[in-house]
Amino acid sequence: MILISVRVFIIYLFCLIFCAIISNNSTLAVCPICTIAAGAGIGMSRWFGFDDLITGSWIGGLTMSLALWSKIWMNKNLGIKFFCDIYTIVFAYHLLLFVSMYYGNFIGDTYNVIFIFNCSVDKLLFGIASGSVAVALSTIVYNIMKKYNNNHSYFPFQKVLMPISIILSIDLFFYFFFIV
Repeated sequence: MILISVRVFIIYLFCLIFCAIISNNSTLAVCPICTIAAGAGIGMSRWFGFDDLITGSWIGGLTMSLALWSKIWMNKNLGIKFFCDIYTIVFAYHLLLFVSMYYGNFIGDTYNVIFIFNCSVDKLLFGIASGSVAVALSTIVYNIMKKYNNNHSYFPFQKVLMPISIILSIDLFFYFFFIV
């Protein structure tokens, strides 16, 4: 089962890179090569033994980043714009993520839970949700800050550093309050 999932994932990545190379003349803020590097880093985090709460926050951030990147790409290159397009794309990406993790037996373990307000929540799912919310909020805050600075960022690579710093702070919070 896992070999089939790895093959499908490799084919998906190859198609994504191929489409990005053919259709893109310039590098975007969230480029496909950066996305693949982040995905490889997330895969190695389980091998190194990081907790699923921390790994999940990076998976959620990567998924939200891919969804936002896909929305921008679809609007720019395909001209596809419809009502609530960002919500549909984000929902589709997260649905595909949850289904693949469920059938890959990454989620659903009764011993891999965190207790929040007397409810047990899967660590990986809670991490994914927190990472997705962090990237979404950092994108909103970045756009607001950019609007107040005449459509310029305050410092170089602000669009990249804001989500990373928020996810790192969430990971530190998780580490000190839920893992240790």
